[in-house]
Amino acid sequence: MSKEESEELPSGKKTIRTFDDDGNLSSEMHSYGMLDIAMKIEFSAGRKTEETYFVKKRLTGRKRYEKARIAYPDMPAADDALIDSGAELIKLVGKEKKQKAAANKRRKENPPSEAQIQEAQRQIPFFQAVGS
Repeated sequence: MSKEESEELPSGKKTIRTFDDDGNLSSEMHSYGMLDIAMKIEFSAGRKTEETYFVKKRLTGRKRYEKARIAYPDMPAADDALIDSGAELIKLVGKEKKQKAAANKRRKENPPSEAQIQEAQRQIPFFQAVGS
């Protein structure tokens, strides 16, 4: 069973450390407020494996975290040696939004024919068609 320790500094910074069953540090979370700014650090075998950054309750990349961190001098610096998975995820979400917008635009410009609509409705399972 994992163990958790937390401490709050006079500045308002809260640090939560989680340890695995062997007593090794598995994660550490540094934060202010309700994720005004936060960094979660994951460890494996005593080494940092991942950092996740939050600013104003939103997942963010290292660059934005570092810019916001200026106002919080006791927050830890981001580790440039680790992959910035938050920035990569945000980039993928943006790419997906653009693809959906392009698909919606194509649908509006080329609406389905009455025969296509009827065929699509025919393929809906009965239990779904009854509820709609």
